[in-house]
Amino acid sequence: DAGCTARPLDTEATSLAYLYYPAGGFYRRHRDTPPAPSPTGEHREVSLLLYLDPVWRPDWGGALRIFAEPAPVDVQPEA
Repeated sequence: DAGCTARPLDTEATSLAYLYYPAGGFYRRHRDTPPAPSPTGEHREVSLLLYLDPVWRPDWGGALRIFAEPAPVDVQPEA
């Protein structure tokens, strides 16, 4: 697309994490982007959550919780 301004990923600054959580497991609350620039000037521009289950039930948990004001927002996985 001639109007596309996206840059290719920098292979030196791109990382990938594969995480598995057993029943009852969770990832602790954290910031994907720190409030201040890092000493190296690096910052996260994109985060992606990919659920590999073909079917998802809300009673399994696993929602993305966004700690927004005035109240948290839960985003359920969906196809």
